[in-house]
Amino acid sequence: MATDTNPRPSFRFPGLLILTLLVAVLIGCQPASKANVTGDVPSFEGKLAVVVLDVGQADSILVVTPSGKTALIDAGNSQDDADKVILPYLRKNRIQRLDYLVLTHPHQDHVGGMPEILKNVDVTVAAFSGEPSTNSTYQQFLSIVRQHNMRALEARRGKSLDLGPDVQAAILNPPEQFFEDTNDNSVVIRLAWRDVSALLMGDAGAEAEKSILESGAKVRSTILKVGHHGSSTSSTARFLDAVKPQYAVISVGAGNEYGHPAQRTLDALARRNVTTFRTDKHGSVTLLSDGREVAVTTQKQ
Repeated sequence: MATDTNPRPSFRFPGLLILTLLVAVLIGCQPASKANVTGDVPSFEGKLAVVVLDVGQADSILVVTPSGKTALIDAGNSQDDADKVILPYLRKNRIQRLDYLVLTHPHQDHVGGMPEILKNVDVTVAAFSGEPSTNSTYQQFLSIVRQHNMRALEARRGKSLDLGPDVQAAILNPPEQFFEDTNDNSVVIRLAWRDVSALLMGDAGAEAEKSILESGAKVRSTILKVGHHGSSTSSTARFLDAVKPQYAVISVGAGNEYGHPAQRTLDALARRNVTTFRTDKHGSVTLLSDGREVAVTTQKQ
């Protein structure tokens, strides 16, 4: 790691508020008005789903749109993450094809399972920034994309993903000229559908946040996938005040050596009354929306 390094079950409308309150107290955040803690995976049909998969100290996010378009953003740290977490989840939910496979940046904890995903799932478009890297897994990823004559999208600010007629998927980062820090070159995507939006930050840090704000891009979002595993180098006060999230998810491994998430980040989210979920405590986190409200289902109580 660089510098820091299911047939579909029926949807149960969240209503276990007591459990939610208990979890909220345990993690020191405000309880969600519509969140439950169960092992059930809701049906995605006709809804916008953002699923932050539990791949430890790494990232992998599945997006399913109301029209059935799919995007997998990052693929964990290793082939093991792909084989044991990502691919079983896709199969359980009958997802046999991905419209987009997005690599936010070429660090191992994001690209690790990409080759295995490409070998087992049909992918229409591979989207990545094109930032150079000597990471061997990244090189393998690029080689498979070339061998399969796969469509590739250079993911840069101002471009977008085609995720159907209703969902906007704007790429806010990186800009045309790369930053020095690879984390800050993370592909950042803002999804918007009706009244609900989600900002997916990869490992983008303070410099990227500043650049995104100065670009004039719309960042206010209902859901924030917190940048860089909740590191203290991300989620600046100015950025959080602009995003104004109601829900935040931190993808992080239990007992990781980097001390993620930073207490400063957790405190900043708590001060803003953001309902925060963590994969180390809650397992995979599913945020499901009808375009007006968000229901949150977690893998673990």
